[in-house]
Amino acid sequence: MAHSTMPSFATRITAVGKTYDYVEREIHTGYHHDTIYGIRFVPDGGQPISIETEINLPGWADPAIFNGLLFA
Repeated sequence: MAHSTMPSFATRITAVGKTYDYVEREIHTGYHHDTIYGIRFVPDGGQPISIETEINLPGWADPAIFNGLLFA
């Protein structure tokens, strides 16, 4: 159940912009380690936002595909 989701009643925030600067880093805690994936999201007409997650989307590590990719 650690990776399950449930419906949320939280207000949704929608942003349209492009992504850049994919990075991966590992966090080590004793015998366990996790990989954290990061991007820089630049919303249309806004300031860049750094985002980190444990969710890896296909194609993130390929700069030719990922850099400048439009997300909505």
